[in-house]
Amino acid sequence: MRNRAAIWFPVLIFLAGCFTADVTVKNDGSGVIKLSYDPITKTTEETEKKTLTAPGITVESMTLGEKDGADGKKIANVDATLAVADLTKINAAARFKKFNVKIEDAGEGQKRIEAVVTTAKSTKNWTRTDPCTIRVNLPGEVVETSATKEGASTVVWKFSSKEYFTEGELKMTAVYKVAAAAAPAAPQAGEATGDAKEAPKE
Repeated sequence: MRNRAAIWFPVLIFLAGCFTADVTVKNDGSGVIKLSYDPITKTTEETEKKTLTAPGITVESMTLGEKDGADGKKIANVDATLAVADLTKINAAARFKKFNVKIEDAGEGQKRIEAVVTTAKSTKNWTRTDPCTIRVNLPGEVVETSATKEGASTVVWKFSSKEYFTEGELKMTAVYKVAAAAAPAAPQAGEATGDAKEAPKE
């Protein structure tokens, strides 16, 4: 039985409305997260940055504005790009505090990603129909996934906001190949090989 890997992605349990999350995972466990979400309540850039910032998590850019909702009405919207030094520590940010993140070797030259989102299991008075989309760009070819594949190394999950926020728990998984390390280039003619040679005597 091979050792499976698990990573709990920061898929934004605390976003109260529709959202998209575009996550790029790097080989060293760092990553970039691009978010677009409806904060529901009136907010400021300073407030949003506080919920997204923590040691090792930097807000590289942020824009507050409006966009068209599913019903055609204007809704508030936040666009943000985060640089994450270590995805296993994403729960240091207030907006991601209920996520436990692990990255481990899956064996056979592969890694497995599993994202478990825990929400409030309730459908009472939920009327939002906006979609929630999670796109994860992996550092290797996807072998199997519970998502829809988009190219060789990208997986996409799409949920209605009601499904995402009221199911109680959602699981997302993907297994991908680990890219092999590049072999060192062979020395060119005339280059030193590391072996010291005695200079010829005159």
